[in-house]
Amino acid sequence: MEQFSISDLGSLLLASLLGAIVGFDRDYRGKSAGYRTLMMVSLGAAVFTVVSQKLALTDPHHQSDVSRIASTVVTGIGFLGAGIIYKSGQDIKGLTTAATTWVAAGIGMACGTQEYILAATTTAISLLTLFVLHRFEAKLAGVNFTEKYRLTWRHEQGDLPHPEHYCDRSLRLSQQKFSKQNDFIIVEWTIRASKAAHAELTSKMLSDPRVMSLEH
Repeated sequence: MEQFSISDLGSLLLASLLGAIVGFDRDYRGKSAGYRTLMMVSLGAAVFTVVSQKLALTDPHHQSDVSRIASTVVTGIGFLGAGIIYKSGQDIKGLTTAATTWVAAGIGMACGTQEYILAATTTAISLLTLFVLHRFEAKLAGVNFTEKYRLTWRHEQGDLPHPEHYCDRSLRLSQQKFSKQNDFIIVEWTIRASKAAHAELTSKMLSDPRVMSLEH
């Protein structure tokens, strides 16, 4: 097998550095995979890539498939990313962190093949996505966001409330649950709408004498 070289050392060091840089955003936001995790992911991917190339050189017939180990790295990172994703209520958490872990592995593989410009460019694009687009996403979340409502309804002649009865604006009811408590109906809604729609909905429900209590 070909001996370890200075260029291999440079590949591993750069992979570690770029992986850590990408991971700083996840660490800053308190996510499960921080800079140390992504640093190790990038370093590990670089190591496997370098080793796969060196193993291919030991084949006297030059028929080894260099991409086999690389494809296995991608599959392994997929399992790691799946462990990061979880469900919290109606929301799916960890998708961005899992995707960032996947990208960190790609950066490491690029460093392992000494495609340094590709690795650096991918790192720059990742930082742009994580930092700049995060702010844009936060602004969009302010336009439409999800709110949970729990109201106590005074049951009269079989009528049941519906959010569209109170609000003329566009809204999306993703979950609805009814339960009975003594002579009252407990209504639970999960609604995605604009800030103005939520405000209108809350105001009109509070003014309805059939709504005994409202939590949101």
